[in-house]
Amino acid sequence: MLSFFISYYTCYLVIKTAGTDTDYTDTLQKHFGRAGWRIGMTLFIINLFVPIIIYFQLLAQNLFPIIMVIFGIDGKADSNNIDFSKFSYTYTCFIIMGILVCLTLIRQLGIFVKFNTYGTIFIVMIILFVIY
Repeated sequence: MLSFFISYYTCYLVIKTAGTDTDYTDTLQKHFGRAGWRIGMTLFIINLFVPIIIYFQLLAQNLFPIIMVIFGIDGKADSNNIDFSKFSYTYTCFIIMGILVCLTLIRQLGIFVKFNTYGTIFIVMIILFVIY
């Protein structure tokens, strides 16, 4: 509840400060000049890195046991140590990084639209599963 009120009050202050500006970066530049705009944009970008890192971590943690089951690899997840002597969580991170780099090289956006429609179907399936 406390985090909700802090977020709500922060949003209220941002809206109040922005006034009629359509983008908050315009407000930053208007009140703090070019240097304030640069600092604000840097903080926005840094703030966006946190969910990207968490998403990468979740992908790697979910892929590691799946690969172990598919290829019949025995062992357990030891995510605190970097180990290249056997298949480990470290290799899973490299696999995820390779997949994500390949996905960013795709120029046709139609493929992502198709993935998105399948994602909607899977979300509906999960909701129905939870309700059941």
